[in-house]
Amino acid sequence: MSTGNRDSFQSSGPGTKAGSTYYFDQANEAQHGANPSWYSGSPLGDVAGQHSASSPLAGTRVAYQPANEKGATGRSQPTGFWGWCKRKPWLAILLLILLIAAVGGIGGGVARSMMKSDDSNAQSNAATGDKKNDGTSRSTSGSAPTGTSGASPSATPTAPVAAAIVPLTPWNWTDPRQKVMGVSLGNYLNIERWLDEDWFRSVAGDNVWDEWGLHQTLGPEKTKEVLEAHQKDFIQESDFDQLVDYGLNAIRVPIPYWSLIPTTGNEPYVNASQLDRLSEVMEWSHKRGLYVVVDLHAMPGSQSGDQASGHNTSNPAFWTSSNQARSVQTVQALITWIDNHPYKSVVSGVCPVNEPRAQFGFSSNDPEKLAILRSFYTRTYSLLSRANLPMIFHPSFYVGDALAHWADFVTGKDPNLLIYSVHPYPGFFPATSDVEAMTSAVCTHARNSIGYPVPVLYGEWSAISAIESRSYMKSYYSTQQSAWSWSAGGFFWTYKAVVTQNPVLANTGMQETMYSFKDLMDIGVIPKPAAPLSTNPTDYATLDFVRSFPNPACGPIPQSQIGWRNPAAYGNSFSGRRRRDEQRAETPSWRRTSRH
Repeated sequence: MSTGNRDSFQSSGPGTKAGSTYYFDQANEAQHGANPSWYSGSPLGDVAGQHSASSPLAGTRVAYQPANEKGATGRSQPTGFWGWCKRKPWLAILLLILLIAAVGGIGGGVARSMMKSDDSNAQSNAATGDKKNDGTSRSTSGSAPTGTSGASPSATPTAPVAAAIVPLTPWNWTDPRQKVMGVSLGNYLNIERWLDEDWFRSVAGDNVWDEWGLHQTLGPEKTKEVLEAHQKDFIQESDFDQLVDYGLNAIRVPIPYWSLIPTTGNEPYVNASQLDRLSEVMEWSHKRGLYVVVDLHAMPGSQSGDQASGHNTSNPAFWTSSNQARSVQTVQALITWIDNHPYKSVVSGVCPVNEPRAQFGFSSNDPEKLAILRSFYTRTYSLLSRANLPMIFHPSFYVGDALAHWADFVTGKDPNLLIYSVHPYPGFFPATSDVEAMTSAVCTHARNSIGYPVPVLYGEWSAISAIESRSYMKSYYSTQQSAWSWSAGGFFWTYKAVVTQNPVLANTGMQETMYSFKDLMDIGVIPKPAAPLSTNPTDYATLDFVRSFPNPACGPIPQSQIGWRNPAAYGNSFSGRRRRDEQRAETPSWRRTSRH
């Protein structure tokens, strides 16, 4: 959130050599497209042939298990034994007679023992009512039965076989009954001072404003130590259990570009295990049936100049040709990483850049930057759709009708692979206590999304306003959650915002809490389902739950819904409300000016 043509990237995941550099050949990209096989020196191509049994993928804990090969037993040479028999036949005959006698004695003893055992088992079974005697013992722990014959173990032990990972049902963005009800993990892998200001100042000092300054101040080793400790403390697996209890079905994870490609020039950033933590999030999500959107929150050069982009600067350089190339490289590196991840089925979308600012301040649009942004989105949509990964794009802070501005871009594309994502904060920027204005803005967003060529996702939103009443926060939360479900749903920003004792960039007291989903759960603002919801998206449990919210200010979520067409085109209304709106206006409701 805001308040030679050879480039290389370094892999930092476990199981890779420290400092390993993999090169992406831009000339090859032009000829062959963004194909992982054109990474020279990379283990991502011939995985099976280049990984040992204990070597996991970068950022994962899953190792490759080679097939267990049994060695063939050698045959005894006939010249030895048979030669001896030919030389001493009488001794061989005597040895054979003794062997037959010994086997017969053992066999008789075994037979007598089995008869006694059968008699004993028959008496025991008659007493217990068990008519079956299968000759095995059953473990009460649920393990496989073990034989009682005393047979020796296999001469060739078998390696443990890893349990197969069952992929999640793919998220279907064009099913109008599937609704995202998620939360973002802000300040986890991409640091924003205002979300935990006391901690930030304690490690970086009062005069550091962003990750750029933090990395510069602490140096590489200390930065890595501090950030990895923060990651382990800030989010734990138990947090995911609570999110499931409250009916959430998706997680949005902001990450920075320097976790995927190398820095250049004077960039001070340090890779601090962000992909390892993202890998854990994907595993925890898979275990609970949650979906994950990976959000590239900080991009080369800074796309906004805001601290959320990594560098709080008045001269963001994301728009230069060199940083545009590096940004595309970042997206390709993420695609390759996801494609090789064992839990890739949880990824329901990728945001190629968060909140790019293609404006002069917030007063007017910059046509040159808007053209650059459109070109960037065209290239990244091509890469992501080729990998079957939905692209979730932010329209920038467009001054005017953003939906109309981007309509020609989205038209003709696959609406299951392209999602429009807006970040509305109707109660803030600046803070307001005007309930009518806030409600009107929320409902306008809901109405404007109807009939748009692609799904509209509310990628960030919160309960923030100037009204610090708990009852109003509860009503405002429910109104927004319901309104966003008129289209694709949304992600609350953010999971955890820590109230600071001496705010400088942070909000004060309760206003900071209004950004904190965790705190809002604790004080009873967030509705909780009476029973756990199904995690299968085709059960539509989320839609049913949101429809149960009392008195939605924008009216009920439309019952009759029409999905999106492929290729994307302007849709018909799916509610009487939409038709009445169009009768009152000369243009479709999605073309009217909307607030962002």
